[in-house]
Amino acid sequence: MSATDAALWEAIQHDDAGAFEALYQRYWQRMFAAAYARLASREACEEIVHDIFLRLWTERHRLQIDYFPAYLAAAARYHVARHQRATAARPLHYTDAPETLSPARADYNLGETRLLDLDLEKRLAAALGQLPRRCQQIFLLSRVQQFSNDEIAQQLDISRRSVENQLTTALRHLRVLFRAFVLLLAVW
Repeated sequence: MSATDAALWEAIQHDDAGAFEALYQRYWQRMFAAAYARLASREACEEIVHDIFLRLWTERHRLQIDYFPAYLAAAARYHVARHQRATAARPLHYTDAPETLSPARADYNLGETRLLDLDLEKRLAAALGQLPRRCQQIFLLSRVQQFSNDEIAQQLDISRRSVENQLTTALRHLRVLFRAFVLLLAVW
């Protein structure tokens, strides 16, 4: 008899590598197929699946996942979109006379963008950490796992209005904290 996702996740949170392997075997092909349908690059899809499962393992003590198929689908969509943005960047143009390049053709600095993305992710995690646990949970279900307000209300057995109020609280909190971050970036 195979273990449920919830049982595997609980074992993973207690550092059970065998449970992690079982969860990986259960979902990696689905995730790969979903990513491949949008990217058609075997290497990129393998890297995406690897990154998602690596994050699951390294963040296992911090992550709260209630429904694996939705979490993994959202993670795959996010990684595919990030990969598409990265590959859509304009190619580098080399010249011996950089002053001849127009500002519109300025080279795209992928490394700097990645560092800014990581900084933004850390700031978001810290900002979410300041919110009450239920508010964090509702925000993550809505914005990361992309559940509708009705689905969240049903899953948590609360009213739709409570979900809306918690999301409003979370977004207001994030807006205040990130306004300063955006101003800092504009000055920088």
